[in-house]
Amino acid sequence: MKSDFNQKLDLVFRGIIFGFISGAAVAVLILIEVIFFSSFLLEYPDLSGHLLSGALLLTCMLIGVAGAILGAIYALFFKHIPGKTAIIKGIILAVSPFLAYSLFIYGIFLILIIFGEPNEISLSYIIRDIISYIYPVLYGIIIGKLWDSEIL
Repeated sequence: MKSDFNQKLDLVFRGIIFGFISGAAVAVLILIEVIFFSSFLLEYPDLSGHLLSGALLLTCMLIGVAGAILGAIYALFFKHIPGKTAIIKGIILAVSPFLAYSLFIYGIFLILIIFGEPNEISLSYIIRDIISYIYPVLYGIIIGKLWDSEIL
């Protein structure tokens, strides 16, 4: 019989693995999106010779590491995250930091506007901000599906 510490360690290890897999999947989707937009819409057919390709690779690796950290948090606090299913819990955990960041930034814009600073919040910025929530939602779905599976 495993001790309580070993059970927690197994859960954290499982969360790290699933979090990394989910983060890597989202990173690949982001990479595909950036390549698509740069190749077809911005007419940059070859990213391999640009500094952008190295930045994209580094971003993908960082997303995988951040996914692993978020996966460990998911495993440790699974019972305390609101939601009935593993997918809903994953979405809530993944979207929460993005939502807090967005509210913080919009709060700063509002304060600057109140005090008369000439700042604009364009509609395209708000739309991009809303669309950016697709990735954490996908992360939450993937980690929730993996968590419900009997893989590890």
